[in-house]
Amino acid sequence: MGDRRRGAPIPRPDRRSGAHLRAPPSRSATAGVWAGVDVDPTVVTAAEVARRLVARGVLVDVVGDATIVLVPPLVIRATELDWAIEQLRVVLAA
Repeated sequence: MGDRRRGAPIPRPDRRSGAHLRAPPSRSATAGVWAGVDVDPTVVTAAEVARRLVARGVLVDVVGDATIVLVPPLVIRATELDWAIEQLRVVLAA
């Protein structure tokens, strides 16, 4: 996994990376292009949201019952990112 030495500085992502994923302070978190989105598992589980997203062509990961992780490639276009976020909105609104 690269040459990461203890105490070496962590590279900062380009400020434009993931700009589409930035949200007001909430339970959502961003780091680079990764984004974690928490759902209320009493309403819908992260696994169910993930299944719906995969059916719409969006690949995601799940952490526990409440967190969906979006990990788009670093070479993603803004239009592709917009499309993926729109798919998330549609799935969460259903």
